[in-house]
Amino acid sequence: MLKKSSLLIALLFIGLFLPKVGFAHSELVSSTPKQGGEVDEPVSAITLNFGAAVEEFVDLTLTDQEGHTYALEKPIIKEKKVTLLTKKPLESGQYKLYWHLVGIDTHKVHGYMTFGVNQPAPKPSDIKASNESAAGDSGENGSAPAQDNQENRSSTLYIIMVIILTVLIIVGLFFISQKRSE
Repeated sequence: MLKKSSLLIALLFIGLFLPKVGFAHSELVSSTPKQGGEVDEPVSAITLNFGAAVEEFVDLTLTDQEGHTYALEKPIIKEKKVTLLTKKPLESGQYKLYWHLVGIDTHKVHGYMTFGVNQPAPKPSDIKASNESAAGDSGENGSAPAQDNQENRSSTLYIIMVIILTVLIIVGLFFISQKRSE
């Protein structure tokens, strides 16, 4: 009876902790612009929300319908949310963003998303107003926030601690059941 209860307790701990650790993959859940969607203004930032925390990107490539590649700033990773800033705003056209990343669970995941930009042609009065506002905004600081790796490290540390604790509990229960059966 003791062996069955020890096994049941061990399985309970594994059932509580391992699904959070072993089965969460960094797959795209939502994005801005939306996957397959279309926006009516230039895009200078792309936000990706994944199902699990992202550790790092191996490759990010943004292309248009003609295969031209667009430069991206270094991704800003905050747990499951990733923000990509373009070096210059994306104008009208269809775009595809490819990624190859390593999730917090160390699994490599790759995928892509598509979106369109349908910006109407500017009127001459809009161009003049845009130039005037750009001249007034020249003192702004356009730097992006630094990547927050501390949160990713603490998540990894938590996962490792849970695994070690689970193994220790299972081993302890095994030895207790062995001593009682003697």
